Amino acid sequence: MSGNAVQPLGQYFRRVSYVVSKLDQAIEGCKAMFGVRDFMVVENLKLGPPNCLLRGSPATIANSWALGDMPGGLAEIELISPQGADGIFAEFLKQHGSGCRHHIGFRVPQFKPYAEHFAKLGYRPLMQGSFSSESKNDFGNYEFAYFDCRMDGGPIVEIYWQDEESYERLHPFLGLDRAARPSNFPWTRTPGFRR
Repeated sequence: MSGNAVQPLGQYFRRVSYVVSKLDQAIEGCKAMFGVRDFMVVENLKLGPPNCLLRGSPATIANSWALGDMPGGLAEIELISPQGADGIFAEFLKQHGSGCRHHIGFRVPQFKPYAEHFAKLGYRPLMQGSFSSESKNDFGNYEFAYFDCRMDGGPIVEIYWQDEESYERLHPFLGLDRAARPSNFPWTRTPGFRR
């Protein structure tokens, strides 16, 4: 990608995300329906200022979520369970109920050009945020934003960027047996993977 030109977003499709009220029940349902073997589960992940904006204003939100690779590895399924009344996921759950698709996600090679692209199209972020490897989190460097494209007949779209080292460290082990994961793999501790 040269300069600020963006390539077609579709080539970066990575996940379909649902908002659920009962995370454990949704995990078991996805295992049975889709054959997802493992989920990476994070409980009560909190994100706040200055690393979280809700419709442009500083916000603190908390969510539990699970991420699993669909068989074949072409896409992930993400389950998000709000842990409070604030944020776009809590709002969505209240309006639509549990088990509804919230957004589709695209892992982009650079965050800023794609965020600027959505802004040029007239979309403002519903929520955006970041993690930094300096904060000693397991995600490494990670930026994300959710854009509501429903007014034009589209879905809510998440764009996210994660540094390659962190992505490679976290994602290739979703389909492996627990014993096959390296001992320093961050998700082997509680809450960890769930079978």
